[in-house]
Amino acid sequence: MATTPAQASECKRGGGVYICEYGVSVKKLPDGTRQEFIIGTNKAVYTRWNDTSGDWTKWKSMGGSAKSGVSITDHWSQGDPWSFHLVITQTDGQFWVNGRKRDGFWTGWYPHPGPD
Repeated sequence: MATTPAQASECKRGGGVYICEYGVSVKKLPDGTRQEFIIGTNKAVYTRWNDTSGDWTKWKSMGGSAKSGVSITDHWSQGDPWSFHLVITQTDGQFWVNGRKRDGFWTGWYPHPGPD
């Protein structure tokens, strides 16, 4: 289980500040655009994405309270290349999941019993 770094160093990316040790998670979408995810210094998950011209949005909070980096999985996406799920370990020690639907909307965070 990942834990919050004792002395978390801060990194900057695209105008956002995040916990370096948790890194940046990236999902490439079918149209060639990318969506990035970081854990902010307040432990919330943030995302930004680019358009087909390469221009990036500003970081947007997705909430949550993480003590791990963001894992991206297609495990529950039923073969839909536009759908994927984020998995984090919340500060309560539980795995939490947030799913991206085909239309770009998110399910919201919900608990999950394990990392699979």
